Amino acid sequence: MNSPSCGSVTSTGRRTRSTTTRTGRLFLTAGQLSDLVITVGFYQLVSNFLNTFGVTTEGETSPY
Repeated sequence: MNSPSCGSVTSTGRRTRSTTTRTGRLFLTAGQLSDLVITVGFYQLVSNFLNTFGVTTEGETSPY
C-alpha cells in the first residue's frame, strides 16, 4: 500500500511529483510566490494611490 506522501506511484513503480501536500495545500515555487507577492503589493499600491486622490469608478459617488 502506498503512503499518502507527496506524489503518487505509477504502474511502473516510479514516483511522480505532485503539487499538493498530505493536507491538500498547494506548494508554490519561489518564482510563483514572488510573483504573487509582487502582484498583491502592486494592487495595494495602486489602490492606495487611487484612494488618496479620491478617484472613483463609474457610478460611485466621491467620498469627499
